[in-house]
Amino acid sequence: MEFKCVFLLDLYQWILPPEGNWVTPEDYIQALNLHYVGVTRAIEACYIMLGDKRYRERQQDFITAQESPFLYLNNTPNLRIDMKW
Repeated sequence: MEFKCVFLLDLYQWILPPEGNWVTPEDYIQALNLHYVGVTRAIEACYIMLGDKRYRERQQDFITAQESPFLYLNNTPNLRIDMKW
């Protein structure tokens, strides 16, 4: 299934891919596959929404958001057009 436009959310460090002692190599591969499927379903545009801060429910606070390392795999920064709104 493909779409003219795809919006990807929550591509932050610790979220996608999940990080920590409890994460298995299979979890990482599954997260990478999920990211791949999201990006490759776009026909005309894939918008990756990133914010400056993100909310942590468990700690009930805001922290500085750091981009997912997936955004830098396989020379993808050279394929992107960065837009700031």
